[in-house]
Amino acid sequence: MALKYAYHPGNVAHSSAPEVADTMPPAARSLGIELIPLDGATSCGAGIIRQANDVLQVTLNARTLALAESKGLDIITPCAATAGNLHEDLTRLRDDPLLLAKTNDVLGRTSGLTLEGTVNVHHLLHVMVDEIGLDKVEANVRNPMRSRIAGYYGPNMQQEGACGDDDVYDPNYFEQLIEALG
Repeated sequence: MALKYAYHPGNVAHSSAPEVADTMPPAARSLGIELIPLDGATSCGAGIIRQANDVLQVTLNARTLALAESKGLDIITPCAATAGNLHEDLTRLRDDPLLLAKTNDVLGRTSGLTLEGTVNVHHLLHVMVDEIGLDKVEANVRNPMRSRIAGYYGPNMQQEGACGDDDVYDPNYFEQLIEALG
């Protein structure tokens, strides 16, 4: 049975690494992941919108979360910034009923959506390790990597509650994936 997610390509697939947009759908298919496009989703703001208008970034991300929730799906993204920012704002909305109510008021008036907070956000790395399993990833490798590669987690990948079963302070999922890829 395929895993099914609302797919948010994130900023990385539209700007700095467009090859992600090309490779994500076939890679997902080969791993048994069904990607449902999240039509109408906006940029996560990458933390930049927050610097000028925190409420705007939370509301834009709440809209994206509500779009996925309306489909009954969790979100998957290959973008660390998107995973981190959506998770951060979802946590804030879950923890602050007043902020959630104000945000839902805006969402209702502007898009007819409501966020309950039942959706979750997953980075592709965590789905590959926690849900699919590295044994299946390894079995799908067609051209093993023969290079020396180092994983870089960055500031958005390892947030408490947002990194699957990986250790927040001593992560090793990238290293495990690199090994599985040959």
